[in-house]
Amino acid sequence: MFLLTCCNENKDFSTDYDIEWPVSSIESISPAQQTVGENIEVTGKNLQHTYNFYIGSIGCEIVSKSENKLVVKVPLNVIEESTVSIINLYNRTFTFSGKFTPLP
Repeated sequence: MFLLTCCNENKDFSTDYDIEWPVSSIESISPAQQTVGENIEVTGKNLQHTYNFYIGSIGCEIVSKSENKLVVKVPLNVIEESTVSIINLYNRTFTFSGKFTPLP
């Protein structure tokens, strides 16, 4: 008699990494209130890996980026105070604890 046993743990590839991908984070936004169409400066860590920047659910244009700083243009369709979040090249999301308020 031959018994074949298979142990199969199906793990989602995106949640079980052997590599520790860099996580981008935001430490501050300046100014926290800005006129739509103008730029804001974001400071943090690993920002050079940032791929998307959002105010609420609205994507923003990244004007420039470096390891510790992003310059982002506030879109004209941002109309209310919202959270700010970023997604980096490794699909890691970070949501800033503060809020951004657009000015008309």
